[in-house]
Amino acid sequence: LSFSSLCLAVLIMSLLRKLHCTRNYIHMNLFVSFIFRAIAVIIKEVIFQVMYTNLPRDEIGWNSYTKSTMLFVCKASKVSLEYFVGCNYFWLLVEAIFLHTLLFTAVLTRKRLLKKYMIIGWGTPLLFVIPWTVAKTLYENKSCWLHNIRWIWWIIRGPITLSVIVSIMPYEFHLKWLVFLL
Repeated sequence: LSFSSLCLAVLIMSLLRKLHCTRNYIHMNLFVSFIFRAIAVIIKEVIFQVMYTNLPRDEIGWNSYTKSTMLFVCKASKVSLEYFVGCNYFWLLVEAIFLHTLLFTAVLTRKRLLKKYMIIGWGTPLLFVIPWTVAKTLYENKSCWLHNIRWIWWIIRGPITLSVIVSIMPYEFHLKWLVFLL
């Protein structure tokens, strides 16, 4: 239901030209990141279903199974899932930055800001997903990366936690500002 609602919202916002503005482009990118996350979750679950229902029964089968392309596909789906989770949080950060910019700056250069927002929303997660992938490959390259070593997990969770904290700060500031005005 939420997947179809997000798809419908993106479709409507894309087709209606009156809705084309920086704010709605940011919303659309946030929605698209959630759509991609949902697709990544579904793909990961399908891969798990296929992998764990067709387990080999002998030693030769296990040797080829652990080196199979299915294992690579499983890891790739995990990487894409983590990337889209990161995109979700960084698009939420972009929403907070845009709100702050909208309320407290006099001049908005919409096109230039939108490009920067796109880089933050889609590019920033690459800065921690790629090192996480390398660390997982080097230090924890077992099965489909279901288990997490604490320090490797923080390669992903650290920037996401920081983005949540930074996202909350403008809202807190705006609430204090509104209370002060009242």
